[in-house]
Amino acid sequence: MLGDVGTAYDAPFELANDVRTSAGAALRLDAYFGYYVPGTFEIGYARGLQRGGINETWFLMTGSL
Repeated sequence: MLGDVGTAYDAPFELANDVRTSAGAALRLDAYFGYYVPGTFEIGYARGLQRGGINETWFLMTGSL
């Protein structure tokens, strides 16, 4: 589970209009390939909670040598 609250503005601050929130979830799998090469797979989804909020999905693959 994840959550986020943030703001960015360049005029007088208004709490109701300037603060944005979002919520989402992600699943992560850590694995080893060939007994010694680590890798990570992650899939996630997030949604902006205010009117007009957008959906965001992602798939992440990482590895290192």
